[in-house]
Amino acid sequence: MLHRESVGSINWSDDKDNPFAPFTLYRLLVRPHQHETGNFLLLTILQRDITDTALQTVRATLVEREAEERAAQEALRESRIIRPDAYWQEEPFPAFGQYKASNQFIADMDWLGNTISVSLDQHPDDSSDIPPPAALATLRKLYAAPEKWQACLENWACDALLESARDWQDDTDDDGEPVPPLTAETFRQRIRLDLLSCRYDGSFAAWFDDGDLFAGHIIYVAVNPDGSFREATFMG
Repeated sequence: MLHRESVGSINWSDDKDNPFAPFTLYRLLVRPHQHETGNFLLLTILQRDITDTALQTVRATLVEREAEERAAQEALRESRIIRPDAYWQEEPFPAFGQYKASNQFIADMDWLGNTISVSLDQHPDDSSDIPPPAALATLRKLYAAPEKWQACLENWACDALLESARDWQDDTDDDGEPVPPLTAETFRQRIRLDLLSCRYDGSFAAWFDDGDLFAGHIIYVAVNPDGSFREATFMG
């Protein structure tokens, strides 16, 4: 199944491999589902690598977002292998390792009884030995009210993605019994915060384990410098 938040899903026969290459524009012949709005069955691919200015703009945004997510995850993986160039610490936070190659300060810290990773991200041109003031201010703000921000992040993710998560649900369980629709409460209970990324401009992002709501994809929530919601999606 090929799915895009707020647009719909395209399905093909179970005996066929995924016919789509990542970030490629196609023109398709599809048949709409009789009862489910936004669900389509793929009949054939009419054209590959089509040229469309509007769609190319959307593709560029998706490629950029995917690259950002991969870079953040890769930086965290490498931080556990590569020795930090230096360390920085301010009470009550743990010591952050500075990784100059990725312009990040990274540490594991306690968040409501669970261990999460936290990164303080510098501007690419910043070579300072201390985190950016705006990133540090964001971390202090989050640390001062973790319950509030945890609830905000979970609610934002749920509001944006609950309907999509329901689309990903199986209709029946292993015994063939109907599966009740996913509730907002269950959605919030299943996702788990893994990473907070505080950026040099004061914005921040949160990455959640999806609790298998989206077959192991990562749930991404972005927040503006003023603390307002920017977007939520799943990727990876």
